[in-house]
Amino acid sequence: MPQHSTFSSSLLLAFLLVVCLVGCNSEIKVQDKDPKGLPDTGEQVDVDDGLKEDTGTDDDVVSGCVAKTCSELGARCGAVSDGCGRTISCGSCVGSQQCDENKVCVPCTVRECGAEQCGEVPNGCGAMMECGRCAFGRLCEAGTNVCVNSQEACANKGAECGTILDACGTAITCGACESGVCNGQTNRCGTCVASTCETLSAFCGTQGDRCGGTLECGHCAVGEFCDPINKRCGECSPRACDGRCGSVSNGCGQLINCGACPSAACVVDGGTRCGVVASVCDQNVVNCGHCRSGQVCENGLCAVPCEPACEGGARCVGGECCNPQSCSELNASCGDLDDGCGGVTSCGECDTGLVCDPGTLECVICEPFRSCGDPGAQCGSVYDGCNYIQCDECEGQTYCNPNTNQCDGCPASPCAHANRTCGTAVGPCSQIEECGDCPDQGVCRNGRCCAPKTCNDYGFVCDLVNDGCGNQLDCGTCDEGFTCSSFQCCPDSDQACSPGQCGLAFDGCQYYECGTCPPGQVCQSSGTCCVQTSCESFQCGMTIADGCGSSINCPAC
Repeated sequence: MPQHSTFSSSLLLAFLLVVCLVGCNSEIKVQDKDPKGLPDTGEQVDVDDGLKEDTGTDDDVVSGCVAKTCSELGARCGAVSDGCGRTISCGSCVGSQQCDENKVCVPCTVRECGAEQCGEVPNGCGAMMECGRCAFGRLCEAGTNVCVNSQEACANKGAECGTILDACGTAITCGACESGVCNGQTNRCGTCVASTCETLSAFCGTQGDRCGGTLECGHCAVGEFCDPINKRCGECSPRACDGRCGSVSNGCGQLINCGACPSAACVVDGGTRCGVVASVCDQNVVNCGHCRSGQVCENGLCAVPCEPACEGGARCVGGECCNPQSCSELNASCGDLDDGCGGVTSCGECDTGLVCDPGTLECVICEPFRSCGDPGAQCGSVYDGCNYIQCDECEGQTYCNPNTNQCDGCPASPCAHANRTCGTAVGPCSQIEECGDCPDQGVCRNGRCCAPKTCNDYGFVCDLVNDGCGNQLDCGTCDEGFTCSSFQCCPDSDQACSPGQCGLAFDGCQYYECGTCPPGQVCQSSGTCCVQTSCESFQCGMTIADGCGSSINCPAC
């Protein structure tokens, strides 16, 4: 009997102990997974807390994690993960060096033009390289610099109609719309919304509504003229071309011809080129003319001059004097750095065995990070971070790819491998292949077919010029009394104005002011003076023809 009582008492005590543990303590040690499905951390957690919404804070990501530094990660440049969910910057390379996949600065490797690449493309080392023109019948697509046909170029840009330009400034026609209405900004067909005088900011004259119709936007007072460019009334003040191109207003209600506007090759990086320069696309000679009034031509680019002139080593940048930063101001003892004025400050090179640290811009002891046999170091000449080392040669039907320093199989077609469409190509495994001839009058230049330009194509009448295919083109000489200037024959003296001529006259090189008309007469577009018709009393408040190709507004009654 006593033994039974003792056993019952023990069971009761055990039961009470379990109840106390469950009912009196809400914290337990998670043995397997917490309510959020995370691995066991061995920490005491609140069951209720585990069911709360995950806020996704940084503390959740990096809790208990020790972030690594650039030095510990062996990174000398670029952006890397610190091992705790964050990205850190390890600096940039100096000079012409570039950051490789190992996040180490290495000498820049200039890229080769790819198959079907054309025009001017980045060479991977901060400069541009020329990849030539496309074969006959193909165009250089703007944005991608890849040779395509006109249909592909239009489709890639989503152009249904109108005209677009390729990377070389060549116009590409993308067709017409059935409705006859093409949006000139989007090159898409659709319903045309006619402009108004207000939307055109036109205050006078007859204007097109951009949908095939016309608008009457008012007349000017007597003595004033409607400027066809800014569409506003103003006093007559004849202006010369002054560096402008195309048909422009002379300020007196007339359009004057200032010659053809320069091609797309004359616009680069948002600026305007000037003088006779080489096209950025195909290296053909392009005459970009003069700069606008108030600008000067400096190194082939139009720029605003600084007034007064810069002194003490300062440079004129955008019309303001800029003082280039020195190496001491940049706290640099090595490398080539941006001087803050669009130029480069050279702070010297490091001695043998030292490299320029991109973070501190100081020379430090060089530690090789690569050896032969590592990825990217299978063959050829390899940069180990300090010097170039010579690795193994490739065997069998393989060759050492200079871009990857890996052994690749010999290409089946040397012509395709070298991106050549004519002439002879020698493959990297010494194979020789004839790539074909050029059609028509084309010549083979650097493995690509080239169509030589003529003097007429350029619009030049004198001097020597490159024909665009590497040969010299003689455009002739000028007659006596004329001098060749910018490939045009210009008179040695003012021979443009005829006796009695008024307004402006163009001699093929520049405009001349030929004088004004007597009071009561106006100068016509033909350069002759004309007597204006006067208003009769019955014409008060009316707008009438002046008999000289324009109109006058008669005073109110």
